[in-house]
Amino acid sequence: MKFWTVQSTKVVDEIFRLGLYLPDFAKSSYLKLNPNLTGLYRLVLDSFNYNNSCDYNGLIFSFMKYSGLDISEIENYAEFKNLIISKEGVIQSLWNHYMHGKYAILELEYREDFSLLPIDINDFQFLMPPVIIIEPYVEGDVQLFAENISKGVMIPSPLYSGIVQVHLPYIKRENVVGIHPMFEI
Repeated sequence: MKFWTVQSTKVVDEIFRLGLYLPDFAKSSYLKLNPNLTGLYRLVLDSFNYNNSCDYNGLIFSFMKYSGLDISEIENYAEFKNLIISKEGVIQSLWNHYMHGKYAILELEYREDFSLLPIDINDFQFLMPPVIIIEPYVEGDVQLFAENISKGVMIPSPLYSGIVQVHLPYIKRENVVGIHPMFEI
């Protein structure tokens, strides 16, 4: 299955130098900039470990596309770029973070099956502190999304984006099938 992620050039170097990158949230520069995300990241990590019977210290956040609950692969760089550009309002703040550093877009393929803990990118951003309840979200959505992340299931989003965030435990050298440049949106 194919996935897309944005990683620092340091991570890319580590993948090719060591043959493996194991993320560790305790070392995450993004979490150091945004420590209020620690609880949400811990929920996702604990849920991933539970649903996959494993014990990782961090996760790769990656992208797929979907319509409703039909999650599918993004076939190539041009399709990935078009999807991201078409959803600029959804992903602009995250993309701005990437554009101010040394990052690359990685095209990944895995033969292994994981419980990916899919969640619409809008719903994940809704869960990011400080949580603010604004339409179309309602008070009970925080608990509902947390329960579904814990179970590894995805429900239709109240604010459908077409981009689903999925989670992977590592990147091996053989998982990398393409390295692509960042682009402006």
